Amino acid sequence: MLPVRAAAVAALGLLLTGPLAHRWLLSAEDGVNRALAAHRTPLATALADGASLLAGTGSVITLAALCAAALLLAPHVPRWREAAFLAVAVAAQSAVFLLVTLVVERERPDVPHLDRPPHTSSFPPAMSGPPSPSSEGWPSSPPDACTACGAAS
Repeated sequence: MLPVRAAAVAALGLLLTGPLAHRWLLSAEDGVNRALAAHRTPLATALADGASLLAGTGSVITLAALCAAALLLAPHVPRWREAAFLAVAVAAQSAVFLLVTLVVERERPDVPHLDRPPHTSSFPPAMSGPPSPSSEGWPSSPPDACTACGAAS
């Protein structure tokens, strides 16, 4: 499934940065970026910085590690399979993201930047990846998963 996901995201990226790059919605993106940059406020910058921190790779890996540790340290029944699945899902999401950034080149908007962008900018957007492990992990727990923490199913 991982190769299919990587290929699909890469194909979408090549489509968006190639034949569809000058279509209305995508070509309007630069104007939106310039307008947002022209009207920056300290509050908006602080909110953007906070959102970037929460959506960043470091935060995702830290949260996944904490969740995996909680699964392993669960009272009575360590959840080894779920912890391993979470770790593999986060690693797979990161691998897809990095592979796609090698295939799809997209310049960052031509506006003054608030920070130095990582070399993996700008497609796919980093925040498109983190939901993947959690959405893939959702059906992995059996309906009575709450019995491990003492709740009735």
